[in-house]
Amino acid sequence: PRSRPLHLAMTDLMRKALRSRKGSLLLCAAAVFASCLHFAGPFRSGDRPGRCARSESDLVRFAVSPKLKKALSYEAMETPPDDMEGLDSLRKLVAPYRDDPAWVRVDDDKVKRHYLASKMDVQVAFERLQKLVEWQAGMFPISAKLIKPEIETKKLILQGQDKLGHPVLYTVCRRHDRFKRDLHGCISNVVAVVEEAIDLMPPHIGKVLLVFDARGLGWAQLDLKMIREAINLLQQLYPVRAYRLYAVGLPSVFNYLWAFAKKFLDPLSASKVVFLKNMDELTEFVNPEEMPEAIRAEVNEEVVETVAR
Repeated sequence: PRSRPLHLAMTDLMRKALRSRKGSLLLCAAAVFASCLHFAGPFRSGDRPGRCARSESDLVRFAVSPKLKKALSYEAMETPPDDMEGLDSLRKLVAPYRDDPAWVRVDDDKVKRHYLASKMDVQVAFERLQKLVEWQAGMFPISAKLIKPEIETKKLILQGQDKLGHPVLYTVCRRHDRFKRDLHGCISNVVAVVEEAIDLMPPHIGKVLLVFDARGLGWAQLDLKMIREAINLLQQLYPVRAYRLYAVGLPSVFNYLWAFAKKFLDPLSASKVVFLKNMDELTEFVNPEEMPEAIRAEVNEEVVETVAR
């Protein structure tokens, strides 16, 4: 008999997973990962690959065209170069809008990053920028009152730098509650934190290091509406912004789900993910004194427990 089409097999798999609480949580975690990966680009030469990284030959095979290879090599840089082929054509399309107040947030760095996100397609990049401007008109300025409840949860913490100088953004999943959050306030807070991270970047840095703290992930964190909004936000509005994503404390069964899910993602982006057992392992990349106080305390506790064993 003929095998079932892949998309139908995937649908059946997801339905079965959603019937169980644990399966639902794992799918939720996978979707959050997908949203974060839309920030990402490939590894830079010499970077330490994550435990889920694909081999170099896999990455080379993925870049099937010279133009795509160029785009991927540019994405690997902290700041995109000024001399990318076709970039001047995009700049000419943007130039007439430079004095338009609606375009004030669209600097040359955003032009270059959206150009790379469109895989160096000038027209597609310009259409992306037009949608960005339209979105910005409705998003900014962000009301402090709107995001105050989200700030108080401390689910998003922007603090310190990694050992290479990237701002570090921590997402503490267990502090999110889909039954208590306001979706617009939640998304607005994400935007505010990402914008702050970009503002804090030194001149030679153009990406953010993401720490996804999945310890204590529960039913209240299964927030599909929030995940869907976050995916659209990061994919369309803040592309090529992640240096790497460290996932801490996911259950071991997630490795099997991830092995399946990453087949449907850009392998170069998927290779950015690094799985860590605990926060102590994060100290290889982030000095403890750069971490939030609560997380630094957890690192100290984990070290003591390790020594005691």
